[in-house]
Amino acid sequence: NGSGKARANRMGAMCDTASWRLLFLSSGEAGLAEHMAQANRKPKAGQEVRLLDIAADAGKGLGVFDTLHDHANGAIFSKVLTEATSLYYGTTAPVFIEKMVEHLDKLALLMKKAQREFMTQHLPADAGGQAHRAALRFSLVGAAGEIATAWDITGWQLGEASRAAGTCFHVWMEQRGGGSNQET
Repeated sequence: NGSGKARANRMGAMCDTASWRLLFLSSGEAGLAEHMAQANRKPKAGQEVRLLDIAADAGKGLGVFDTLHDHANGAIFSKVLTEATSLYYGTTAPVFIEKMVEHLDKLALLMKKAQREFMTQHLPADAGGQAHRAALRFSLVGAAGEIATAWDITGWQLGEASRAAGTCFHVWMEQRGGGSNQET
């Protein structure tokens, strides 16, 4: 549940407990509901907020893609992506981490500002807590992309990461039937 074991120090007092958060976004062929149905179970709304299920079809008639970047079809573009990712992997993460460490004093403020902007732009005013928690996850992805873009790591236009995260969030909300809570 995102925390380490509670331990005592030499004096018997409690040590600080390590904690972390994991972010899961899924675009797998089978979502949480389908996996649970195989075991004759139904997911609870809280589980569906922890493992956000995103439709793999971008809705543009191109399958998972929303643009083919001047390639003739999805198969060719997919092959180009596969070849590129086998050559150029693991290059941005170390640079992003270095920049995060370099800007550690400002990072939390940058993230919170980007998240606030995302929430203002994409979260309906009458949304329930479940949609709010999901929006925080999508906003975190968008904020990280925007910060990486501002640091000249991605090569994207400013706003692109937030727009993409917003699109995915709206698709997620549509799939679940809106922003109201599914369970009390």
